[in-house]
Amino acid sequence: MRGLKIQNVWIRKILSGEKTMEVRSRRYDVLGQRIALGNSGNGLVDGYAFVQEIVEIPLARIPKYESKHIATKWLLQRYGNKGALYGYCLSEVNGYFQY
Repeated sequence: MRGLKIQNVWIRKILSGEKTMEVRSRRYDVLGQRIALGNSGNGLVDGYAFVQEIVEIPLARIPKYESKHIATKWLLQRYGNKGALYGYCLSEVNGYFQY
């Protein structure tokens, strides 16, 4: 099973349902797969999700998806030199913890 390492602040928002898109600088071949949600802070798997869609997002359009990824400012600061990012639309999220 494949997975994504995610910072604790963001994984908590995914597991609570507040965040439904995880954004990456690369496109990974996980479309249509159930993936592990790894906590980069403690190295543990905090949950699982289904990758429903992968959206290529030009950097200028990142704010359009704010309601899904809730990280526009952070993404623009971190990836300001990239031409595009990839949004992993997550569904069927199951976590070991409730936040």
